[in-house]
Amino acid sequence: MRTEPFYVIGTALVFYPQLGRFHHTGPTPTGLIVKQTRTQKAAGKNGKNRTITLEEKVEDLSDSPLNPSLFELPSGFHENPDLFKTK
Repeated sequence: MRTEPFYVIGTALVFYPQLGRFHHTGPTPTGLIVKQTRTQKAAGKNGKNRTITLEEKVEDLSDSPLNPSLFELPSGFHENPDLFKTK
């Protein structure tokens, strides 16, 4: 929470925003994804295009039960009862 004042400046859209175009290449995926590569292309400054490639890969796959300690709160953790109160 801040105690300093803040200012909001309103703006209006002069042009409609450009909508993204999605293009899928390759076969339609079936089953569980174990590796996914996404490439995003966007217009950058000075007319130069940017390309970002994101890769996600499953490193470990198991059907064994999760350790219950993963769901325990850390020692010293206290709930803040005032966190979601409205005035």
